[in-house]
Amino acid sequence: MFDLTKEWNLSFAGCGFLGIYHIGVASCLLEQAPYLIKGATKIYGASAGSLSASMLASQASIAKCCEDVIETAKEARKRNLGPLHPSFNLVKVIRSGLERDLPTDAHTLASGRLCVSLTRVSDGQNVIVSEFKSKEELIQVSVPTQPTWAAIHKTYPKIMAEICQSGYKDALRFLEENHLLKLECPTAGPNLSEAACCKPIAMETTKNWMFWRLRVLRKQHWCLDEQIVDNLPTQLKKVFCEACQQKPGLYAQVSEMLPVRVASYMLLPCTLPVVSAYSVGKR
Repeated sequence: MFDLTKEWNLSFAGCGFLGIYHIGVASCLLEQAPYLIKGATKIYGASAGSLSASMLASQASIAKCCEDVIETAKEARKRNLGPLHPSFNLVKVIRSGLERDLPTDAHTLASGRLCVSLTRVSDGQNVIVSEFKSKEELIQVSVPTQPTWAAIHKTYPKIMAEICQSGYKDALRFLEENHLLKLECPTAGPNLSEAACCKPIAMETTKNWMFWRLRVLRKQHWCLDEQIVDNLPTQLKKVFCEACQQKPGLYAQVSEMLPVRVASYMLLPCTLPVVSAYSVGKR
């Protein structure tokens, strides 16, 4: 049984490309038991878990954090070797998202409360950093903690939505079993069909709604599958709905054609050294 009369901490462990699972957990805590986050003495984060920890400690938008993870996967998928391709700069992608999404006073909000686990290069010892002099310093600490997400290029938005919902449901089960819910009968918010970004703003008649529903289902939009996103908060449903609606550009469509993909793999021995040299020089 969880004892609320004593101090408690929150900890997000390292999990590589499954960091989207942490986002599901964090969204559940924010929606169903925000007092657990507000009253936590410390919020710990290691590796990919430091992103969710930083987001909670600095009161950043969880929806924006989710968008960043999806964008990272999309960037990795653009390359033949995924995140292992020399032109893919994971640190740059993550840094860009943190600079955009963290509030200007993130370091002030996080100092003394956010604890990020690092490994010191000089002697290989573990170090816990909890004081940040600026937003840039907070970003620098969060970025070195990230692993090479070797499997992220194989993770589609649909799979990421399923993993995210698993995190939400597991956290909700923990809250229920320990009687920690702020509401006796928690709900997951409006139904996706009522809140999805792909739904037209005005639905004057039932007939129009039915035509919209049939059109969306015919396109096989997985974002309407209640088994995938039904438990998630509306803001995260919208993020995954937008990912579901996005169509690949002309270049992406051409590059996905089998002859083009085969040719690009065959040319890798020639192109890879050039790209590697360019990437190293640029960095």
